[in-house]
Amino acid sequence: GIEHNKLLDNISSLNKSELDAYHKSVSEVSNFSFWINSVWGTDIHELEDKARQMKLNHDVKIIFIDYINLIPVSQNNIPRFEQVAFLSRNIRSLALELGIPFFLGNDFYVLFG
Repeated sequence: GIEHNKLLDNISSLNKSELDAYHKSVSEVSNFSFWINSVWGTDIHELEDKARQMKLNHDVKIIFIDYINLIPVSQNNIPRFEQVAFLSRNIRSLALELGIPFFLGNDFYVLFG
């Protein structure tokens, strides 16, 4: 592996084995396929349907969800942290169903600030 700060600070500071590992990783990642769905206001049910379609049609290996706290929930009479917990439970169940990891991002300042 390579320490991330070496990549951020100055790539020329890498030794030969680190540079070889870097080039190998870049080569592998360049062959990956990426799909981005940035539809605003997608609810949990639409998200689940889209994830199932992506797994079925493209055999995705991982799904990233940014700003989980912005996914609308029909139960808007409960505190937002409980809504996010509801979303997390549903996404965890979906991950188990599809057999792939989900990476969730969240802006905690928006949620708790």
